[in-house]
Amino acid sequence: ARMMTLTWNYPNDLAWPNRIDFERGIMEPETEKGLTKKGIAFLEEMERLGMIIDVSHLGDAGFFEVAEHTKRPFSASQSMQKGGGQSFVRDMVSQMKYIRNVGGIECIGLGSDFDGITGELEVDSPAAFWKIADEMHRQGFAASEIESVFYRNARRVFTEILH
Repeated sequence: ARMMTLTWNYPNDLAWPNRIDFERGIMEPETEKGLTKKGIAFLEEMERLGMIIDVSHLGDAGFFEVAEHTKRPFSASQSMQKGGGQSFVRDMVSQMKYIRNVGGIECIGLGSDFDGITGELEVDSPAAFWKIADEMHRQGFAASEIESVFYRNARRVFTEILH
């Protein structure tokens, strides 16, 4: 294994996820419980082994603990999208603009999680990624920035950590 998340939708021996109310379909940030002692030990071992730490599904407190306890870049390989409509791609690209302004274009890369998702999705497979590129262009991203987000940044991180 070269990349691993620390938790999914339920707490485990390593960490806590954000709180999910499946009946109401909402997520609330977990700001008090983060990584366990075992979770911190896992981070150290993952870095020693040259594994990519994936903070997807991790609660907010755990995310900040990963940032505090690691020396190498880590990944948030996926985000959730809700419902259909035309707002997901537009909102995602707006978030990319914010991240670019705060941390630089080098901080952004695309990941996906198409297995296990149900419902009507604006981006329902890799074949629909063109919608993201089009919206990035519409919102003022340069072609070189779009290429960085689509593959160059992930390739750089993988090369740096998995060498």
